[in-house]
Amino acid sequence: MVKVPILPLFALTFALACSVIPSAQSESPRTETSWVPSGSNGRVSKAEAEQIRQLHHDAALVREKTGVAVVLQLDADRDFSAPWRAMSGGRSTQIALEEALRYLPIIETFLNAYPRTLVRYNLKRIVLAKNLEFEGKGYGGTYSESTIFVTSKGESLGYDDAFLLDLLHAEFSSILLTYYPDLFARKRWLKANEASWNYEGSGVEMLGTTGLFRQTRSLLKRGFLTPYSTSSLENDFNTVTKWLLTRPAALAKLCAKHPRLAKKSRVVRDFYRALGLDV
Repeated sequence: MVKVPILPLFALTFALACSVIPSAQSESPRTETSWVPSGSNGRVSKAEAEQIRQLHHDAALVREKTGVAVVLQLDADRDFSAPWRAMSGGRSTQIALEEALRYLPIIETFLNAYPRTLVRYNLKRIVLAKNLEFEGKGYGGTYSESTIFVTSKGESLGYDDAFLLDLLHAEFSSILLTYYPDLFARKRWLKANEASWNYEGSGVEMLGTTGLFRQTRSLLKRGFLTPYSTSSLENDFNTVTKWLLTRPAALAKLCAKHPRLAKKSRVVRDFYRALGLDV
């Protein structure tokens, strides 16, 4: 992924930098697609028609307020970058109408956590799907340039509101880490780990295994919130970020007991404060 050069002035104060933040992507935001029922020849009930109208209205409001397009039907040729399209076995399924409706207020909550200028320069689209699969692996979420891809199969399968909000924060944290690497204290982060520790994966190799997000005392002592955190620095950063932004009191309680985790939390806090967040 091409990294955008960072202006040193940005790190001094977000207010001074608002007029000079480099754009993460020069393309104009694309118009969000319409949600169209599959397998029904376009025929819907009156109730469904009203829900679709409400969905399009809510998505348009998000676009108007933030500049972020909510894409309701994934199109691989349009929405994926060339490296993603080159991966074999890429598949996606349209998100259910009720899940798309449930996502919209969660997306608003997510976007409201960030300064508006930061969002406008670094996030262009949020693509919703029921599922995403590449090379035989299922993804809950991913990102490509200034686009977030997130899924939901329904609350009964574990996709509750908190999980969906976590997905959004985690994927956006990867985008911000990519575009603003100079604001991330990498050396401090690595020193928080044991001297012998090395990240040896990307997280893809762990997808599909059980207990990815189960906490253990031994992992916490070593500075990791979940087994998935151990897969890569990026996934470790994602995990601490979503805890900081969605359950800071719980994270602070864990940090009080686990110094290595506390050091990582401070790195994440410093990163987001440099981006203008009050965390």
